[in-house]
Amino acid sequence: MAAILIVPGYQNSGPGHWQSLWEGSLREAKRVEMPNWDFPHKVDWVEALDEAIADGVAPPILAASADDPHMDPSRARALAADWGARFVDLGPCGHLNLASGHGPWPRGEALLSEFR
Repeated sequence: MAAILIVPGYQNSGPGHWQSLWEGSLREAKRVEMPNWDFPHKVDWVEALDEAIADGVAPPILAASADDPHMDPSRARALAADWGARFVDLGPCGHLNLASGHGPWPRGEALLSEFR
């Protein structure tokens, strides 16, 4: 299986978040470590993410919600194109975090199965 990059956002992801659950249960999962989770600096974060993607062996998948208050869908599509990632529109499901019901995340696990 290809390496799975876990890419939390601002302030990282807590223990019940789907990202942390995957990291804890999948030996091939790797969290991208950002230089500073609480005080993001765009250039540093983009550099860390670009490096992690470049080290990957499989094309990435960028899955995004149509109504995420932190990421406009057009911006998510543009990032996917820039990274050579397949874009998956998840429809309206809010920000993909624990507060919006994305602790265990079956739809994400279905996407993940494409790497197996």
